[in-house]
Amino acid sequence: MNFDNFKNQIQNNKTTKIVVIVLIAIVVLLVVWGVLKLTGVTSKIDDKIAEKKIGDTLDKEISTAAIHITPVEAKAYADKLYAAMKGLGTDEDAIYEVFANMTTRSDVLYLIKTFGVKDSKTLNEWLTAELNANERTKLNNILANSNVNYQF
Repeated sequence: MNFDNFKNQIQNNKTTKIVVIVLIAIVVLLVVWGVLKLTGVTSKIDDKIAEKKIGDTLDKEISTAAIHITPVEAKAYADKLYAAMKGLGTDEDAIYEVFANMTTRSDVLYLIKTFGVKDSKTLNEWLTAELNANERTKLNNILANSNVNYQF
């Protein structure tokens, strides 16, 4: 059988056409998925899904009447924490400064919710990765000295 006969058989067979179209569609989807994965879009989507779940869980624990930081302050604190931990080195003093402004457990939970998920890590995971045991103890003492019932 030569190539022209094979080509004609494929063109005349509906089932074969459907199979070829499905295979092409699968290849296109795999290529698109690969591009999304390489560009980090899929991890951002995963972060947003995780962030939503964390937010829903924290909303059950947060007493809105006990939040003493504004949404703008919470965002600024979250950004400051991320900047203090991202990249090489950690600015522990910046972390301590942020948590010195927390006066209630709900403030801390609201900050955790506002921080969300960055680079596939929650605030708790960032702090655990960036602070050693002594530094976490210092952070927890800052919270305890403000009568905040929360520990990292």
